[in-house]
Amino acid sequence: MKKVNVIGLCLIALLSTSCDEDQLRSASDDLLASFSGMCESSGGWTDMALSHTRALQTALENVKNDDACKGLETVLASVQNLSEEVARLSRDPEHLALLNAETQKRELILALSNTPQNSTLYQGLEAALVAAEVSRLEARSNFFVSKTDQHHFQYRDETGKGFDTLSLYLREIFSSTVNLSECSKKHPYLGLQLATSLMAISGSFLNPALGPAIAFSGQLFSNVIDFIRRNNIDDAIAKIESEKMPPALSCALESMANTYCQAHDALTLLAFRSHNDQKNSEEPEKAKSTLPSDFILGLELWSKTVPDFIEWIRRLSNTIALGDRFGSSRQNVATQDFNNLRQLRRTIGALLREIQTNLDEQSPGAAQSDAIIRSGLTTVLNEMFGTQEGGTLMGKYAMSMSKVTYLIARGTEPPRDFTQTQSIETIEFSPKVISISIIENRLEGLFEVISSQVISALTRVLTIDPDFSLAQGLHANFYGQWSPLEVIISLIHFFNKSSSFFESLPLTDGSELPEKKITLFLLEDTRILLEDVAHILKQFEGNRLEASLFIGELFEKLHLMWDDIFISQRLYYLLKWDLQARLKYQYIPRDVVEHILRANGNDAFEALIETSRIKNLDASQFDVQSSMSISQGNLINFTNIFQDSFENALEKLEERADQYQEPRYGLERPNRLTQAKLCLFLLTMTPAWPEDVDIDLCENTALESIYPDRKILSFRLLQRELSKMKTPDRICTYRNFLRESKLRYRRPYITEEKK
Repeated sequence: MKKVNVIGLCLIALLSTSCDEDQLRSASDDLLASFSGMCESSGGWTDMALSHTRALQTALENVKNDDACKGLETVLASVQNLSEEVARLSRDPEHLALLNAETQKRELILALSNTPQNSTLYQGLEAALVAAEVSRLEARSNFFVSKTDQHHFQYRDETGKGFDTLSLYLREIFSSTVNLSECSKKHPYLGLQLATSLMAISGSFLNPALGPAIAFSGQLFSNVIDFIRRNNIDDAIAKIESEKMPPALSCALESMANTYCQAHDALTLLAFRSHNDQKNSEEPEKAKSTLPSDFILGLELWSKTVPDFIEWIRRLSNTIALGDRFGSSRQNVATQDFNNLRQLRRTIGALLREIQTNLDEQSPGAAQSDAIIRSGLTTVLNEMFGTQEGGTLMGKYAMSMSKVTYLIARGTEPPRDFTQTQSIETIEFSPKVISISIIENRLEGLFEVISSQVISALTRVLTIDPDFSLAQGLHANFYGQWSPLEVIISLIHFFNKSSSFFESLPLTDGSELPEKKITLFLLEDTRILLEDVAHILKQFEGNRLEASLFIGELFEKLHLMWDDIFISQRLYYLLKWDLQARLKYQYIPRDVVEHILRANGNDAFEALIETSRIKNLDASQFDVQSSMSISQGNLINFTNIFQDSFENALEKLEERADQYQEPRYGLERPNRLTQAKLCLFLLTMTPAWPEDVDIDLCENTALESIYPDRKILSFRLLQRELSKMKTPDRICTYRNFLRESKLRYRRPYITEEKK
């Protein structure tokens, strides 16, 4: 933050020499650093994006009172909203962990599609795919156990809406800056700060776990590149001989190419779905008559059917049977929470309008306005936490006063290590001069989060028809799905097979005996429990008295006073232990890979449409191909804009490599390696070599794998092969090189399933 204030006070002019070289280097290095970070797929990059955005807010506040910059209020508000939306989209590490597991599975499937089936590598990839599927299911079940059902169905849709919101804020920013040419001339460092902030935000969405965000990333890159060109920022950067220049340019190209490659991957997965639909329509009877192996049945139960069964258990646990005092009590609590929240929102809205009225009646003055706002917010917080209804409601949903104070003042949740208790009278606002509309938006977002949880809880406990709840156990929700009773019968069958499997496992040493005994005990105990539940459902005849009695029995047997926690953990862990043991001892059927491949097309399509909210294959593929086109344009435009910078970077790397007498091949050649990457990117990621870059600087460059077989990407050889390569293979040359090296020596193998 200190650096940004120095830049702001000096009013760095990028196209003049009014400030010294050190300050110009500092400002330009910020943008280069934002380029460099873009090939890091880590959560820390999101933090850096938010830091850059806060720095931009400070820079905008420093000049917004200048007559030439009177339109900056719109930009400032949009940047603030942008920062808050980025923070919101990065708040759920558990869901991101699940998306990462799904990404690893997709990576292996895509690698399989480009590997000869008779190769040893293909066999290794098959086994790695099976292990990745088990890991994905583990992450998925952990997520389902830890989240509410409301969260399950809304998260991806909310993420998609988030990208729409981000795009809206970005359009506001870019349209506003076009009309501020005089301000840009007077304070040209603002262009640098804005480009830095937006490029950093682009980088925060390059994590392949957010695959459906590729269209957003591509469009954002396009806007930033156009902004850089319009404001001559490339000229300023070209004058700086920064050590960050080569890796910055390299990472920028790599990340832009990755948006193209991720879009192409999505297209490949959509093709999987189309192929599967065709195959299933041609062989429907064969698909129905084929009995799955134990391993595949375990996968199906874990991934498809048990989650639906648990959802029925959740609804059942909140059914209020006649005379069920526990259920009635929970209904009363949920209804009270709903009414309290509605009243609290009305009260807070009235208090905010009162603060705005007081502001309108006062003469202008930042200090006076700040005091009025802080005094009014003290009343707001007292209403939220000082009353019995408000305090109970906020406390139940894990909202402490210090947390809400931070959120109102800063627009984000406090960091995890935040322990300081600050009052609204002393905490620093962001932006420093805050408006009631910003506060209102922040509180509205907070209430929306709480509201979704309150409504979810209320919906679940308002089921007052025990006959219907039990009847749901006998019928599937949708055609083609299993009913809860069918799931129970399949689980009983699977746990019988699982017990036989664990009984037959050899013990390599005594240390495995306790684990085996405990597993067998839990399998038997759970199987008996499920048989009892199946018996209750089969005995259900539909009259209200019997339904009430049956639900009472289920409450007791499944420990439903604790919701679904007992039974869901039992089922998920037993399925996990079985499949992991089969992996460990290589009890894996040969057809499991085909099963995963066939299912993956459906899974990938569902994930894509949930986030993009495009509901058919053709519309999805049109959207993905549009993203690919945008990414191609970004690569061309970025390369053309920074031709001088590429030339300077390559010359500097060549000179330094010669000074240190680095070899052309081998490991210890850091400058030649960076040079080779830049050359490879310029050659493969654009349709034509840049006119102002000397191709002789790349003549003898090559990238070399560290693995023993020393796979080499030679510039000369690639140059000769270029005309034969398909465009996706060409642009994704480097990405595919990394993907292959990551998978090259994963050599576990698949055996026939032992009986």
